[in-house]
Amino acid sequence: MFARWEQGDQTSFFDALAEEVQWTASGSTPISGHSTSKAEDLEKVYQPLRTHFSGPTHCQVTQLLAEGDTVVVQWHGETPTRVGRPYVQE
Repeated sequence: MFARWEQGDQTSFFDALAEEVQWTASGSTPISGHSTSKAEDLEKVYQPLRTHFSGPTHCQVTQLLAEGDTVVVQWHGETPTRVGRPYVQE
């Protein structure tokens, strides 16, 4: 799923997320916080960000940890924005 995203296919990632996914957006911005479902994350984090983006997110997985049905992914992402500066994510 992340290999496809690294190649530019973001749709596969969001399609594959479990409905009960736990997602934490670190930081102190309006989108920072913890989401407890796919719908909540898309509404609180992804949709607001999309209004500022001018192109796709290019990402690279930096660490992947899995045990049982728990998976933790750390990644670096950069997305071009409408103001010309990249939105950098860790």
